This record gives sequence, structure tokens and C-alpha cells, in this order.
Amino acid sequence: MLDDDTFDSIVGAMRDFAGRSGLIPKELIFDGAQHDLIRSALAYRLEHDDDIYPNTEREIKSVIDALDTVKEENEAWLSQSR
Repeated sequence: MLDDDTFDSIVGAMRDFAGRSGLIPKELIFDGAQHDLIRSALAYRLEHDDDIYPNTEREIKSVIDALDTVKEENEAWLSQSR
């Protein structure tokens, strides 16, 4: 079992490798805080924008669902790696 600091270092190293190796463009990799910020900004728009078009609302909900799925899959994978 890895302690949290070691685990975080391994995850950071994997992200760094994925970006530097070109497997995933660095611009497409964001951390948990960035994920949460993006998701909360989209949710805020849904809640507070009274003039939002139905198509835009569906697209935003779709992006939120995709973000949630990615986060769940990452958390599941990370918990199996521990």
C-alpha cells in the first residue's frame, strides 16, 4: 500500500510522461482542481443563465456528464492502483 505522497508523485509522473511522450497532448491534461473548476462553472451557467438556449443547455449537460464520467473512471482506476 502506498502512502498519499508517494501515490500523488506516481500520478504526477504518469501525467508528465503522458504529456511529454505525446500520448496525450499536454494541453488536454488537467488536474482535479481544474476539473472541478470547469464543472462548477458549467453548472453555474446552467443555474443562473435564464436566457440559455435549449441546445446549449443540452450541450453543457453533456459536457458535465462527460466530465463526471472521466472523473469516476479516473478515481476507479486510481483506487485499483493503490
